[in-house]
Amino acid sequence: MHFKKLISILIFQVFLIPVTLAQPTKFISYQEKGNGTPLVLIHAFPTGKHLWDPQLNALSARFHVITLDLWGFGESASTDGDTVGMDKYADEVKQLLDQLHIQKAIIGGESMGGYVALEVLKNILLL
Repeated sequence: MHFKKLISILIFQVFLIPVTLAQPTKFISYQEKGNGTPLVLIHAFPTGKHLWDPQLNALSARFHVITLDLWGFGESASTDGDTVGMDKYADEVKQLLDQLHIQKAIIGGESMGGYVALEVLKNILLL
């Protein structure tokens, strides 16, 4: 399995609580594979969900692995050209989990994806 790449990834378990979304709903491109505990992997800048293809395949035997393209990357909705803050990307992750009816997940990210994962945690802790 490709666990070496996971060594540098921040992973923590998150209990999702309903929050008011600051970002209007936009198209979110994602892929999912496997059953078990949901595991959301957030890509680095300037990549996309396919960064995680080796982990998607390797971890899907134990987890319900979900990877997504953040807005402005891959096949997700484009942005208006303005800077998108980590809080908006955290809202995107929350929207996707709501769409998939997932209330509890493990969230991990690489580089910028790690900042998004931390923002998801921050939003939950500040409720």
